[in-house]
Amino acid sequence: MTSTYYRGDLPKWVQNFNESKRAEKYLNLEWKDSQGTVLRSTKPEAGKEANFFQLVGPTPFGNDYEFEFARELITYEKLGDGPATDMLAISPFTQ
Repeated sequence: MTSTYYRGDLPKWVQNFNESKRAEKYLNLEWKDSQGTVLRSTKPEAGKEANFFQLVGPTPFGNDYEFEFARELITYEKLGDGPATDMLAISPFTQ
């Protein structure tokens, strides 16, 4: 996250990530416990509006998506390649 003080728009790699529709693979999944009981589904309910973060965020799939983005960030922003220490803080999705 940043502000317009530092950037006027998202870096091209972020735009590409968002346009790649990677988030779609996390829809229509079931999060189950060890007995096979469905704890939560990421399938949109018919007639009910819900965005990606409402559907996927409360499941482990939200963490998977967030880590996928973090790996891209590390690669394209070259974290760890410079002489100074880089810090990347990752927190869980919130509703």
